[in-house]
Amino acid sequence: MKKTIFCLALLLAFSAVQANLGWMQLNLYKGVGVANPAGNTYNITYLEVEGAGNTGCLEMYFSVDINEFLGATDVVRESVQPGSYQILLNSRFSLDKFLLTDLQLGSVQEWYITGLYQGRADQQFSGDNYSIGLGTDIQIPYIEKFSFNFYKMFEHVNQQKNNNWKVSFEDAGWLAEIIWDTQLKEIGEDFTLSYRGKATYGFANNWAEENYLGPDDTGTYVLSGTSTEWLMFNGLFWNAKKWSISTSFKLHNHYLYRDSKNHDALSFWFGLHRKF
Repeated sequence: MKKTIFCLALLLAFSAVQANLGWMQLNLYKGVGVANPAGNTYNITYLEVEGAGNTGCLEMYFSVDINEFLGATDVVRESVQPGSYQILLNSRFSLDKFLLTDLQLGSVQEWYITGLYQGRADQQFSGDNYSIGLGTDIQIPYIEKFSFNFYKMFEHVNQQKNNNWKVSFEDAGWLAEIIWDTQLKEIGEDFTLSYRGKATYGFANNWAEENYLGPDDTGTYVLSGTSTEWLMFNGLFWNAKKWSISTSFKLHNHYLYRDSKNHDALSFWFGLHRKF
């Protein structure tokens, strides 16, 4: 509860200071065949609020996902409970704007100090981690926006010893991330087709390999952790003014840094989107 209040407070603070909030969007997603290192793949419906803005040298992006918000729950994976959530906060501080200097190097258009917070809570898996690193905007032929970020990750850990809780931040390896967004076709004055994607590769996460253990959905199988995770999202978006529909797929390998059950999966997603 405290974590939820803290994250919501961050979102409210972000909204308050962003005088020029660029955009905010409400997304409804249906996923089929989602990776599950605790058991069988499953289907899920979730509501997402996301947005981005900038002020001076600072750019910020946020998303909040609320699983099964209509109250339904998947019978295959009961750990996805209604109201469980995922939160992502990403900030990038422009070195070019701060130093009032053009740091362009070849195809690298701009440099950033970037930070990332990721949190999730459901019955089976919960936790949060913090990352800091270096980010870039890169000019790629035929792609309008392409970013590369490289992070050092830290896992937020609460441990109980002698009836006292100890909070620590453990070394959780490294994360490489690329994000792209481009318009493929303009259809008349009001319709466009765009392609958006994201790929992340986490590695050298020895903490996850040694500590991500636990029972699966049946309570009889011990999950094992691994030091790598690879995710990829590819989506086609049909846009009509402020409304969009999308079809996309996600590839998972060692999802949630586990190498058990269905940690590898190809899932398909269908979305309805409204921009504000």
